[in-house]
Amino acid sequence: MVGYSLIAGHTDAKKKYGNFTIAATDRLVGPYWLDQIAQDPTAPLYMHTMDLRDEFTFWSVARGYRHRTTWKEIRGLKDVMMNRVSGLVEQSPYVAQLASMGADSEFWMKRIFAGFSGEVHYAGPESILYIGLFSLTLLPNVTNLTLPWTSPPMSGDNIEVARRLLHMIQHEARFGPGDRSLGKLKRLNLYYSSRRRVYDSLLSFMALLALPKLEEFHASNLAETLNVRWPYPYRFNLRTVHLTSCCLTSHVVSGLLANMPNLATFKYSHAFSRSPSGDDHEHWDPASIIDAVEKQVGNQLRHLAITIEPGRVNKIGHGVTSMRGFTRLETLEIDVMLFVAAGRVVSSPVPPESSDPTKSQALPESGDDVRSRSIRDANLEAENILPKSLQRLDLYFNHENDRGRHVAAVDTLISRLASCRPVLPDLSHFMVHIRSNHDNPPSDSDSSEWEPGISPNLELLCLHLVERGIEHRCEPGAMPPWRSGSRL
Repeated sequence: MVGYSLIAGHTDAKKKYGNFTIAATDRLVGPYWLDQIAQDPTAPLYMHTMDLRDEFTFWSVARGYRHRTTWKEIRGLKDVMMNRVSGLVEQSPYVAQLASMGADSEFWMKRIFAGFSGEVHYAGPESILYIGLFSLTLLPNVTNLTLPWTSPPMSGDNIEVARRLLHMIQHEARFGPGDRSLGKLKRLNLYYSSRRRVYDSLLSFMALLALPKLEEFHASNLAETLNVRWPYPYRFNLRTVHLTSCCLTSHVVSGLLANMPNLATFKYSHAFSRSPSGDDHEHWDPASIIDAVEKQVGNQLRHLAITIEPGRVNKIGHGVTSMRGFTRLETLEIDVMLFVAAGRVVSSPVPPESSDPTKSQALPESGDDVRSRSIRDANLEAENILPKSLQRLDLYFNHENDRGRHVAAVDTLISRLASCRPVLPDLSHFMVHIRSNHDNPPSDSDSSEWEPGISPNLELLCLHLVERGIEHRCEPGAMPPWRSGSRL
């Protein structure tokens, strides 16, 4: 009977904690989360997939307590809860080591319960930060972890304590006993809300990338302009890196990838963060990013994706002109506009073989085409751009208006890239994905014949693709699945 009870308890704990998401709970918010661990020290042993994001719940007071308990009773729980959490903090080997820099147990307790008084039950940014940091010391069996624990990034006086703690966690995971926290972590997800345009520093989390078992790193809204230097005598174990809506320089990308001998997949979606003055960074050169990736991992990378946030093609500096250094690349996902740069527009958007008057008409060139980015020059040697090892190619084009801007140049570029198929012996998949934000009919069109989401110029582009036998998808909202699949 006792054995059956133990098995049942073990099974229940696996169901309760195995795939754990704080935001989905009512009682485990703010300090209540650590109080639960203090009462049930075995709980972290069952946690394998852990989601510490709590963009809304953490900011409120324990919803479950509020509806089942009076405020007077909650105030009475505070002292008991603080005693339990205090015991958890004092027993932490990490806190003991941090005491030398002033971050002792009293330091942690003060910040964990910041804003949590007898009258006001509120978990503020500092409280959330330290609750999240301390939680990272309690997870010996987690293999899939999602952060952050708060929307505001680490900053000010807190960042030194945070970085030191993260360094200690990775060091203990690598050299300490096998039961150290995060020692089994294989996938780290760091998702900030794109709606808030919050950007955190890549350097803040660099230590976690050194965890010995970590194979995948997925992140959004990271910005970094400082050179990234690998501070450890050993290398990353990472196989996959996905960076979505991030703003990194080529120097940062180069420093990040310089110590990834096992990397096979790199996907990067560029966004433009804002400076303290509120101005966007001037331009972005995809050519320099590609060169940095090629230099560091070009001879080993199998899968590559490079895209830019919609509506920012006018900020593209130097376009990509060669990717032949990727000697083992099998799949490529890339925004077609990244092959363009400041230059003149190609004057013949339809190849001679497709200019038959019985076929579709040429795409019109507007004044916007002439003034905007375009094909680098009329003699673009597309066959010298793509790697010969390529097996799958997905091109993305974000069409932001109904005026024909860039469409003629894109039509030509797609045709030229498609013409490379005979010199790419392993290429079995060539797909063009067209995303349109064309929501209202043009003023000069017949609204009864207009199809929402697809402008007349895009319809003409799609017709040209059909005539050339180029597989494509033209629909509103199309974007790379890896860029749209995360809850941001």
